[in-house]
Amino acid sequence: VRRLMGENFNFGRVLVYSGWVLMLISVIMALGTILGLVTIEYFSINGSSGIRTIAAVAIAGCLLAALGFMKEE
Repeated sequence: VRRLMGENFNFGRVLVYSGWVLMLISVIMALGTILGLVTIEYFSINGSSGIRTIAAVAIAGCLLAALGFMKEE
């Protein structure tokens, strides 16, 4: 992988930044529902409640960031 991406490519950093982006998206989604810009039902997927979807995005972001920090060490 390093040969394809270059010698200074850091996959751990990509995971950390991807996780932070997902967490930021979940915060924006939550604030949008709190402020009344979007209804919570807008985020419901396959019968699952919208709050579960927002939480799943946040948890995925936390997990990616944790894996990235583990990879950097």
